[in-house]
Amino acid sequence: MGILLGMVFYVFSQQKGYISDIMRFKVFANLSKYTYSFFLIHYLVIMTITKTMHLNPGFTFSNVLLVIGMFVISAILSVLLHNITSKKLYFAVLKQNIN
Repeated sequence: MGILLGMVFYVFSQQKGYISDIMRFKVFANLSKYTYSFFLIHYLVIMTITKTMHLNPGFTFSNVLLVIGMFVISAILSVLLHNITSKKLYFAVLKQNIN
């Protein structure tokens, strides 16, 4: 498995091919700014919502709507988290450069 993973990293590090061309689109560059914040926030949202709501087991319409809602809430919170933390970091760097 390690050899396979190493080969995948090597292939993608060359940045040649169709997938690399697609990943260069500006949409993906903009989305990449928020992925870490989404990673940090989505588990908290999922656990909070699933613990507070009584879900019906199985693949139901209400469960699908709930998953979509959790994604939207996670996306909104991750954008807010990114904007708050990036501004604080920007001002900290700016303050350090002035001094």
